[in-house]
Amino acid sequence: MPFVFRTRLLRVLLLAAVSAAVPAAVSAAGPRGERAGRADELLRWRFEPGTQFHVTLTQETRIVAPPDETTELLRLELLVEMDWRVDALLPDGRARMTQSFTRFTAQVRPHGGDMLAYDSAGPAPPDGPAGDLARQIQPLLSARWSLVLDPRGHVHEVAVAAAEKTEPTGALAPRWTRLLSKDGIREMLRHVMIALPEAAVSEGDTWSVGATLPTPLGTARQTTAYTYRGLADWDARPACRIEAVTKLELPQAAGTSAAELKEHQQQGTLYFDNKAGHFVRAEVAQKLSLAARPPAAQTTVRETSNLVMVMRRTPHP
Repeated sequence: MPFVFRTRLLRVLLLAAVSAAVPAAVSAAGPRGERAGRADELLRWRFEPGTQFHVTLTQETRIVAPPDETTELLRLELLVEMDWRVDALLPDGRARMTQSFTRFTAQVRPHGGDMLAYDSAGPAPPDGPAGDLARQIQPLLSARWSLVLDPRGHVHEVAVAAAEKTEPTGALAPRWTRLLSKDGIREMLRHVMIALPEAAVSEGDTWSVGATLPTPLGTARQTTAYTYRGLADWDARPACRIEAVTKLELPQAAGTSAAELKEHQQQGTLYFDNKAGHFVRAEVAQKLSLAARPPAAQTTVRETSNLVMVMRRTPHP
């Protein structure tokens, strides 16, 4: 693969990974003691002023070159931790909340290059490329967002409650600037929650949610079909198991990006504690193939990405 194209394509993939993968192929491991669910579950968030949640997102991304896929071009491991606090319950049942990011770690292993490792909770500011990354994400770690969440999981009225004055700089500045925006926070929250169905559901019922989202390959149309699969024992308590199958569509017209999407597969499984009124876990992954656009050489790379979200009340009951 020509070095120039490889660099451009890996930049596209890295930006996609940093902005968080959309839900995809489910992890093979499932909850213990699966059992049939009772009919007519009305799935709703439940809010109490003063309630706090700790959310952990971990993502592993691997990029390889076909046909044998033994050459690993990039391996990326990310961890993002954030806190939510319910500040007030509004008269219409929605909750006003504050969100803050508390930790960010990254390990990047490029083919033929040195590993980059960074942990925002480390004892001292890093040097070199890790230091550049630290400066990029500092505005994210110092910011606080105010948002309104309704019982079905729709996000409203996103606003920056507090933020460091320093603006993101460097090659990834546009990406971080968007992530710090209202739309960027909405996009990130889509990976932590889904829109719950309006009516009560029985095992086997389905509902769909559509959205548009910006990607390094252009504006995509995302449609996800959800299926309620009944109750499952999760962490010694019953949780509603929801399966998701997602389709991602990109404009067919030739664009200006370095690559085009050739193949995409997505599925996911989420667990919602309906008694407590919040998600407890999501296991998601993604598989896609990207091909170079002319005039670059005909080259294809494959990416697999696995993401796990865990949400707990703090202190955990």
